Amino acid sequence: MHDDQYAYRVSWSPEDGEFVATVVEFRTLSWLAPDPAAALLALRALAIEAAEQAVSLDRLVSAKVAS
Repeated sequence: MHDDQYAYRVSWSPEDGEFVATVVEFRTLSWLAPDPAAALLALRALAIEAAEQAVSLDRLVSAKVAS
């Protein structure tokens, strides 16, 4: 699974005093970091993991339904 297919955004969060990275396709995921590049890199890794888990769960559910 490639992370390049997702839309990311990094912005300053005055409330947190750090940069927050978000991804459009996974609205519940975000990552805070003092540096915008660090926030983006960490979130990209998390998004890949979330997508891989979603695919695995879908395969598991599909297999159980088929049996």
